[in-house]
Amino acid sequence: WIRKKQDYIRSHPRILRQGEFTDGEEFLFLGQPYKLNILDNGNVPLTFNDGFNLLKEYIPQAKHLFTNLYISKAKDIIPERVCLYSQKNGLKSNRFRISNAKTRWGSCGGKGNLNFSWRLVMAPVESIDYVIIHELAHLKHRNHSNRFWDEVEKMMPDYRKHKLWLKKNEQLMVL
Repeated sequence: WIRKKQDYIRSHPRILRQGEFTDGEEFLFLGQPYKLNILDNGNVPLTFNDGFNLLKEYIPQAKHLFTNLYISKAKDIIPERVCLYSQKNGLKSNRFRISNAKTRWGSCGGKGNLNFSWRLVMAPVESIDYVIIHELAHLKHRNHSNRFWDEVEKMMPDYRKHKLWLKKNEQLMVL
C-alpha cells in the first residue's frame, strides 16, 4: 500500500502541490485536472474556461476566490443532480444545502435535510451522483445496514467504483 501511494504521488506531482497558486498548477473540476493560468491583466479576478485564469494581483486571495468559484459551481450542479435522483427514485428530502464540510462529502440529518460539501465538484459527476444517492438512501435507511447498501446498489449498481474514486483521490480535492 505504501509503495503504491508513493508511486502515485511521484506520478502526480503537479496536482499534489495544490495551494501554491502558481502558473501551470493543476486543480480538479468534475474529476479532470485543469491548469491555472496567471494573467497580467483582465476584468475578473478568477474565471474558468477550459482552465482556471487568475489575475496576478489576486494571487494572495486565490484560495478564497477558488473556494467561491467552487461553491458557485456546486450550487449549479448539485441541486440539479439531487432533483434528478430524487424524482427518479421517489425520494424527497426536506431541504438540502451546500456546506463547507472538510471531513465528509455529504450528510443526511434526522429531519431529512441533506448537506453536500462544495468540494464534491472536484470529483467526476458519477462520484457526485454516488454521494447524492448515498444520502438519499439514508432517507429510507438511517444507518449503513445491508438494506441501506442494497438501496444504494439498486439506484447505482456500480457505486463501488465511484466510492473508491473518492477514497483514492480525496487528498487531491483540497485548496
